[in-house]
Amino acid sequence: AFLLAVLLFISINFEPESDTSRFNVTSSSGTEVIEAVPVEVYYDRDNLVVTGVPKTVDVTLDGPKNLVLQAKNTRDFKVYIDLSDSEIELGERRINFNIRGLNDKISHLIDPEFIDVSIEEKVTKEFTVEPEFDRNLLEEGYIAKEPQIVPNTVNITGAKSIIEKIVYVKAIIHLEEGVHDTVTLKAEVQALDRNLNKLDVSIDPEEVEVEVPIISPSKTMDIEPVESGKPKEGITIQNISVEPSEITLYGKKAI
Repeated sequence: AFLLAVLLFISINFEPESDTSRFNVTSSSGTEVIEAVPVEVYYDRDNLVVTGVPKTVDVTLDGPKNLVLQAKNTRDFKVYIDLSDSEIELGERRINFNIRGLNDKISHLIDPEFIDVSIEEKVTKEFTVEPEFDRNLLEEGYIAKEPQIVPNTVNITGAKSIIEKIVYVKAIIHLEEGVHDTVTLKAEVQALDRNLNKLDVSIDPEEVEVEVPIISPSKTMDIEPVESGKPKEGITIQNISVEPSEITLYGKKAI
């Protein structure tokens, strides 16, 4: 009985130290880097265009390890930029990122810490669409007539400075190599500057229907009869007629 009492005394006095150690582990601090966190932007999308905002940022979290790991696994916090002030000024501005949804015990660092954005007036303008395709893809001896585009105009919306850079609006037609028949397909519309760089704008509609008439070069000629030999004695040929009187020739354009 005495030995049993001693064992119980030792067990009671040494177990709490183990429990305390266990609690200390869970409450230790930790740091985690969360990459590619999406950025939300709030502004008047009907009248303004904001450029220069990255799609994602990296966020470093520091605090109690269990809370940091929970935030990393659930990603239930938001990184955002608020430009929703109705009296916001147009032009270039340096903006800091904001974050919400984090536990108050967690500190954070956003990379990059700030960005330079451009706030511009949104405008819409109508443009005529021009076809663009590689004629070298046609089968040898065939030619393409002027493509028909429906609709042949589109509305392009974007920042005023970007709209002013538009020089070409092209319907990009992707033909298969060796094509020799008329082609009807959907073509993506692109807005390009004078150096043929694609511009970041909204195009309505984004695609148009294009018909590319592809034909073999042809030429219609009269058929002229050529006499050979001589008729029998006493017979005179008064007229020679050919039916049909003309023929259409197809082949390489040079020939």
